[in-house]
Amino acid sequence: MNNKKIVLFGAGEIGKTIATQRISCKLPIEFFVDNNSSLWGTTFNEIPIYSPDTLLNLNSNTVILLTANPNNIITITIQLEKMGLVKNNNFYVSYYEYCADTWAKQTFHKCEKVRVVYGTSAKGKYLVKDESENDFFLVIHNTIDILPKVSAESKILSTMAPLDIGVPKIVDFGKVYSWGVYVLYEYIQGSNLFDVLACKNEKCQYELGIKAGRMLKKIHALPIFKEGTDWVRLYSKTLINTTYELFNTKTEVADFFYQYAKSNKHIVTNRPMSFVHGDYSCGNLIATNENNLFCVDFDGLGYGDIYMDLARLANTAASEASFFSIGGLHGYFEGEPPNDFWISMKFYSSVYAMQTLLALLNKTILTPEIEKYYATIKNNLYQWIKSKKLIPEWYCDVKENISNF
Repeated sequence: MNNKKIVLFGAGEIGKTIATQRISCKLPIEFFVDNNSSLWGTTFNEIPIYSPDTLLNLNSNTVILLTANPNNIITITIQLEKMGLVKNNNFYVSYYEYCADTWAKQTFHKCEKVRVVYGTSAKGKYLVKDESENDFFLVIHNTIDILPKVSAESKILSTMAPLDIGVPKIVDFGKVYSWGVYVLYEYIQGSNLFDVLACKNEKCQYELGIKAGRMLKKIHALPIFKEGTDWVRLYSKTLINTTYELFNTKTEVADFFYQYAKSNKHIVTNRPMSFVHGDYSCGNLIATNENNLFCVDFDGLGYGDIYMDLARLANTAASEASFFSIGGLHGYFEGEPPNDFWISMKFYSSVYAMQTLLALLNKTILTPEIEKYYATIKNNLYQWIKSKKLIPEWYCDVKENISNF
């Protein structure tokens, strides 16, 4: 991969899997270290396993990749930092991140890692240039299993472009070594919509919301649908039960949202299904200098309830840019949302609120978008869902000012 030699911290299942892949991934693995003293002095695939104390004598040409159980990553990070080792210099928390960074730098003429400001996912993002200095946006996924989905995404995006739906074109995609997939997109010159909204007045926020709502409606109208999908079973299984069971730390508020969602699944029973974005929020929208909008990040493309997309759009901006949120709803419905939308929004809001609270409590997600949404949960969502009010107060308060535009 490069001239660096590699040490794997963790000789368990993850470390052994990576060591087995070392030839196909061109990994020059020197040895393992592990906190389990019973493994010291043994080998795996002819790779020796040593005590972590060995790292005290590490030279600058060696990098440590953490391949331990995810539950132990924070503890090991602290352990390494106490040795004077620096994250993303002497060691990487993610093996895949290191490999992706190296592959991107070797493949393209110029490469700059993009700081993920909004949202999280198992992928690396980069701004790259080819030898002709053309700009592209590169995404590297850490699983080869996503290749068929990327192929389908490429076809879907090509369908969207002629319909005046702002999406980037996929220039190329393929495998990264034996474990990952890269996707090369055309580069959209613009800024994340959250940052743009912070600089806009209320009228501009509302107008951008109108555009976002109308664009989402076009996405939902695409003739791409899989018949026979049991939405309630799929959604409740993947996003309600499994999400709650993943975390150890829970609170009374998070449990309230979980219980509300669990006992109100009937709300979205027999909802009409369509093609959905799956994560249509400000964090996945780019605004150009001309206030044109482009939708990015299509990991959630699939089939589901259109109200799920709408609830996500309205909630993620409600606390910081409520005029945008209202504009999004008005643009989609070409007027006031129907009552059944607000009923469904309570359900979807409770699920997203539960996920966010649990992620914050367990420190698995910590981004500006999530922190802002946390404020929305505390100040708005909890009180609204507990109440018998159909429409949230933030909507009623702000709507009165819309007529002045």
